[in-house]
Amino acid sequence: MVAMISNSYGLCEDDFEIAHDPAERWLIRLPTSDGGVVVMEVRQREYLVGPKCFFRAEARPIWTEFAEQPYFEEERSFIRWQNAVQATIDTVKGTVKFGPTGHIIMHPHGCGLGSYLMNRVIRWLKGNFADFQVLHGDLAAWDAKDETNRKRRNRFYESHNFDFDWIEEGISGYFFKSRAGDLMESDVSKISEFSIDDLAKNYCKSAREANKLSNSLTASKRHRVELENYVAKRNNYLTIMCIISFLLIVFPDLTRKIHDLALALVNMQNV
Repeated sequence: MVAMISNSYGLCEDDFEIAHDPAERWLIRLPTSDGGVVVMEVRQREYLVGPKCFFRAEARPIWTEFAEQPYFEEERSFIRWQNAVQATIDTVKGTVKFGPTGHIIMHPHGCGLGSYLMNRVIRWLKGNFADFQVLHGDLAAWDAKDETNRKRRNRFYESHNFDFDWIEEGISGYFFKSRAGDLMESDVSKISEFSIDDLAKNYCKSAREANKLSNSLTASKRHRVELENYVAKRNNYLTIMCIISFLLIVFPDLTRKIHDLALALVNMQNV
């Protein structure tokens, strides 16, 4: 049974997660700011029973490619407070609360992951609770410590058509929207999706190609050994010829002696 708690978020998700496995999982591939590529697993889950319900899209890193500084070398699990966008719904009050805890944290920054997950949630809201009011959510304070991150944070919410309620203009405050259906999806064309089945197929294909490459490498090694043996024999022959040539030059009488020796051997065979 799913437990309920009386707080601003409404639903105790721990009990829910024990009893339910998310229905949808897939993979995404996205470029990072250092020129690398990170592959992440995405899953989304929803609960639509009773007055309190929620929808969450979240991601976890699987591996990185070509990155100068690989991300997530140790932590590779889903983290509720990071790389997740959640909408918690109060169907009685007609409100939406973004989170999971009122603010949204993404890492790595600036690669479109936050917008990708936000798009999934906005699409779900428009299909289910378009007329609900989006309550105030906190703008992450740590993103306001420098101008670059502050502008990136603000652009993120602007791109999804959120409104702002500023405490300090452009620096600290809240995001909100009077109507969830007025939120907008943003461009995430640089992110590509593929299924876990696709990954398995690509793995099998890569395994076959690796096997072919291994066989080719074995054949190349065998050919190299044969070539090395041929070169060694040829070098020995050239060495012998050089020695003989040297002896003939230094000892000219040796030619006559070799000739006489050869005639003697022929005569011995004829006797």
